[in-house]
This record gives sequence, structure tokens and C-alpha cells, in this order.
Amino acid sequence: MNFLAVTHSMNMLILNEIRIADSVEDALRKLRESPFFNKDITNLQLGITARITGNSLSKMGSEKATKKSVTPRLHALAVANADRLFLSAFAKYSHPDNHHRKEVVCVHRLGSAILDNLTGQSIPVILTVVEYNRDGSRIYSVEAIDIVLFQKENPAGQLDAVAKGKRQSPIAGFIYKIAESVRAVNKK
Repeated sequence: MNFLAVTHSMNMLILNEIRIADSVEDALRKLRESPFFNKDITNLQLGITARITGNSLSKMGSEKATKKSVTPRLHALAVANADRLFLSAFAKYSHPDNHHRKEVVCVHRLGSAILDNLTGQSIPVILTVVEYNRDGSRIYSVEAIDIVLFQKENPAGQLDAVAKGKRQSPIAGFIYKIAESVRAVNKK
């Protein structure tokens, strides 16, 4: 049996069976069939409410979004379970919209984790939620993170700075926090 796994304060919380997807297209189909599609969803710990729309599916299914995840297979797994990952997210970082759109209040990054059905390891996932002035919040994208790869590709060495207690960008610190929480669970 496969599970959606989330950690908070080093405690593993197993919420539900996860959806397995053979491809990103299959993941999008499964997410569209979710009882939460195009309906408000409220996160269990953070209290934030958002919805997954047709625009959300277009963004999550794009080639650009798939390339941001560690592998297409893990991206498909995260997309297929985006509603459940949102429900169980355990950390939040909010910031102004980088594009300065008037209709956007702010952008939220949520941290969650999913159990890889092939390796048995928990994988950190970052969800991006855009909060709009009039239309509420929309789950915009998901990204399955490989913390080792993130460290290697980070040209500013921001995660090294976090580990050494030095100043770093807030988003790098947030990703580091999520990855460390998941890494601690994987060591158990």
C-alpha cells in the first residue's frame, strides 16, 4: 500500500493512500477527477484555503514545470496528489508577487512531503499558491525537490550558508527547512 506522508516536528503523519500516475498526462487526468478539483480546499495545519483549476492543471502539466522537479516520474506523482499535498502541507513562506501583478495579493510557498512508491523514501515537495484580490487563492504549481541536486545547482551557495548559519535568501532557507524535515524522517 502506498501512502501520502507528511512530517511535522519529526512526527510522521500518514494521511491517505496516494494516487500513482504513469505520466504527467495521467497525473493531470487523475487530479481533474479528484473530488477537490475546482473546489476550495483548506490546509489542515496552516489554515490557508485554495483551489485547483483548469489553469492550475495547465501550469502543473507544462514541460517547464516538469523540468523543475527532480524527475518526471516524481513530478507526475506530486501532480497526481497535489490536492492531498496541499491539505497536508506543514510549512509556509509568503512573499510579494515577483511580477508585480495588481490582482495578486501575494505568493505562498508551502512545504509538504510524499512517499516515493518505488524507493520508500519521503520526497520534499514545494507547492506554489497564488493569492488573488478577488478570486481567492489558486494552487499554481508543485515541484518535487531533490535537496542534493538543489545544493549543487545553487550558484550562490545559499544552502551551504544556511548550514553554516550565514545569511541566505528566504526561499533557499525555506527549501532547506523542508528538505531537512524530510531527511530526518528518511533516517528513521
